[in-house]
Amino acid sequence: MKAIITNKEKLQEKFKDNFLEIESKLNEYCKIFNGKLFYTNKTKPDEIRNVFNEAEKEGATSFVIVGGDDVIPFFRLKNPASDDGDEIVYSDNPYASKDNDYFIPERSLGRIPDGNNAVFLICVLENFIGIKKDKRKGKFGCTAFEWIKASKEVYKAVNGRTLKISPPIRSNNIETKWINKKKFFYFNLHGSEETKYWYGQKGENYPVAFSPENLNDVNCINVVIFSEACYGANIINKCLNDAISLKFLERKAICVVASTKIAYGPSEPPSTDADLLGKLFFKEIINKESFGIALMKAKQNFVVESSKKGYLDSSEKKTLIEFVLYGDPDLTI
Repeated sequence: MKAIITNKEKLQEKFKDNFLEIESKLNEYCKIFNGKLFYTNKTKPDEIRNVFNEAEKEGATSFVIVGGDDVIPFFRLKNPASDDGDEIVYSDNPYASKDNDYFIPERSLGRIPDGNNAVFLICVLENFIGIKKDKRKGKFGCTAFEWIKASKEVYKAVNGRTLKISPPIRSNNIETKWINKKKFFYFNLHGSEETKYWYGQKGENYPVAFSPENLNDVNCINVVIFSEACYGANIINKCLNDAISLKFLERKAICVVASTKIAYGPSEPPSTDADLLGKLFFKEIINKESFGIALMKAKQNFVVESSKKGYLDSSEKKTLIEFVLYGDPDLTI
């Protein structure tokens, strides 16, 4: 059973004119995916977490949060890498954990954000309800010039070969044919909490490498995305055209894994931090694991790999809690 968890009062308050249609879609979604809708009126993450425990007792094996931070809030966790400027880390990890060690998830979990727009939420739910598998296999990878070697190592996990490099690649010279009807997207770019763009880097040059507008006319049906961009999953107070992660979902992508805060990675192999998590995630996906299980196993294996030195350092701990999954955790490629 899949547990669909949301806050009815918050959804009604936020989308009063469209709530009945949203609720109808949620019920249809439950019917299609053997799901059960769990409404909670709790507003504190620790209290909402109890709903996950109750759902599990009723037989839930996967979990979907529906709504943004103002409907079902992210946990505000202390930043393990406290000297990087992020005071707290927005995280869904504790919802996926059964005990107080929230670094290691034990549940298959995804979130369907609402994009602060009822039509967006309804469209995303409709996409999952009407999903059909296809045979596409293409990929698109884009990296900052400074991280070419490190990115190639991660991209190999999906048998990716040719990466677009920024610079010289910029958002205004990306061709639609490069990104249309692909299966996998991999990004190793800079991101910002203030802007909607992802950036390349060569020395002190940081051109805009990718923007939501790049996806305007792109078919992203059934696409899976892993992005290492800082704030790549930041949806706090963001609307559809303010966040690339939301734009991908609007264009019918089925899985976006990215970071809510500043992410870390090396400039060359061996893979560590976000690079290692991306590599492990793609490996599970290629092995036909569901997206939620893939991210859960990737984080568990990340702990095993990273702990070989005897401990997890601050950036590794942060990597584990800041990467979230937007989409349905039960779907596969």
